[in-house]
Amino acid sequence: MSLRSLSSGCSSARRMGAGLVLRRGQIRHAAKENVGLSERIVSLEARRDPAPRSAKNIPLTDADENDNFQAIKRVGLVFAKRLRDAGVLTFEKLAGLKSSQLEQILETLYFMEPDP
Repeated sequence: MSLRSLSSGCSSARRMGAGLVLRRGQIRHAAKENVGLSERIVSLEARRDPAPRSAKNIPLTDADENDNFQAIKRVGLVFAKRLRDAGVLTFEKLAGLKSSQLEQILETLYFMEPDP
C-alpha cells in the first residue's frame, strides 16, 4: 500500500466523519426544535377552554360527551334523568319533541308559570 493511497483513505474518512458530525448537529437541532414545539402545543392546549359552557356556566356536554340538559334554564337533575330514561339523549332530539310528548315524559313533575 502506498503512502498516497493511505493518505487519500484518511482524507475520505475525515470527510465522512465531518459529514457525521454535521448530521448529528442537525439531529440535535431538530430534537431541540421538536421539544420547543411540544412545549408550545401543551401551553396552547392549556389555554383552550375544554368544553363550551351554557349561560348557567355549565358545560354543554358531560364527562361521557353526552348533551348535558342541566345546562338549560330550569332543567335540573330530575328532569335530565327523565329525559335520558325516555331515550332523549341530544339537544336536537329534545328540540324535536312536541309539547304533549314532553309533558308525557316529565309527567306532572313540573308545571310553573313561565318567566316574565
